[in-house]
Amino acid sequence: MGRILPVFNLFKRSLILISSSNLLIPWIHQLLGWR
Repeated sequence: MGRILPVFNLFKRSLILISSSNLLIPWIHQLLGWR
């Protein structure tokens, strides 16, 4: 369990990063589209 935990945390962090970037990309496109 001790070895899997850091890998899981890294996976979770990358997942959060991907989901946040997926939310940010359309928002940026919308901002660029408005201007």
